[in-house]
Amino acid sequence: MLSIEYLADHLDLAPVLARWHYDEWRELIPNWGYEIALDELQTHRNRATVPTTFVALRDEVLVGSASLLVEDLPEWRHLTPWVASVYVIPSERGRQIGSQLVRHAVAVAGQLGFPTVYLLTPGQAEFYRRLGWAEVGVGSGARPYVVMAMKAAAGALRTGTLERRFPAHPHRAPVAQSQPITEALERNLAHQYWERLRVFGTRRLGDAALAEDLAQEVLRRVTEALRNGRVENPDALAAFVFQTATHVCMHHYRSRGREERALERMTGMDPGIPSPGPLDALVSEEARTVVHRALGQLNHGDRDLLRRIYFDEEPSTETANRLKLTAGALRVRKHRALERLAGLLGEWRL
Repeated sequence: MLSIEYLADHLDLAPVLARWHYDEWRELIPNWGYEIALDELQTHRNRATVPTTFVALRDEVLVGSASLLVEDLPEWRHLTPWVASVYVIPSERGRQIGSQLVRHAVAVAGQLGFPTVYLLTPGQAEFYRRLGWAEVGVGSGARPYVVMAMKAAAGALRTGTLERRFPAHPHRAPVAQSQPITEALERNLAHQYWERLRVFGTRRLGDAALAEDLAQEVLRRVTEALRNGRVENPDALAAFVFQTATHVCMHHYRSRGREERALERMTGMDPGIPSPGPLDALVSEEARTVVHRALGQLNHGDRDLLRRIYFDEEPSTETANRLKLTAGALRVRKHRALERLAGLLGEWRL
């Protein structure tokens, strides 16, 4: 028999689930690790709120999962909530478990008062279209992805009513009727979470200054969410804070990964660029500062071209189209821009 339950009631399954998630999606998220996946799941200790995770159990054995998150990518943080981490073990696929998990997550979002639910998928858009989802945007990361949306009411559970399966919290009004967050709660945020966020950031980022930046950014986002009524249940605030911190860390890893790949490629792929030292020195903070300084000395056209190719990792065909260049002309311009950058980097000595 299949049942869908809260991970909060089965936190002992979080290590197994984190391993499955990491193995499934690690190639899509640069610098993401098993411990990060586990830390995020272990913050999902609440029921009938966001963020939360659902687990599919067949005869009490874990076979799949789906999550409801406040945000899934920083670029789309203006939309909420998100269905994410939809996973079914290979031996159970083809049995509609994934569909049930998705419908369940959408139904819970509707019960919580969200009119629309979102998700992103790099390769399963057709699966979600069959469930009634509609495409609302596209993006690119490690792989291109599609952003999709669905009216929460469309995902109502077929068995039983939402009111019976997910009774309203006795101390919480529905989202549409929630009371404004008090200024006192906002003032207490820094007092309650600043040091914990700083420790969290130091452990994840390995840098005290970056950890303080993370704490400040997280408190800014949480304050904004409180003012917009996105955290209607005070009991869920801690989970919301640390899920937000996890997303800020992941965004840093993605950005840092793109930057380091760009530095490696710009200074390593063209034989005209002198190599200043070993790769680990190249991507050090000192090297990064020097490269950015050199980029700042290039003319706007060269700088924009290199940014598109190496930092934004824009496909060459798209770059050529945007700049109205042929493929051959783009190669020539890139080569000349790299030569000029090489001249500026040539003065660097370790």
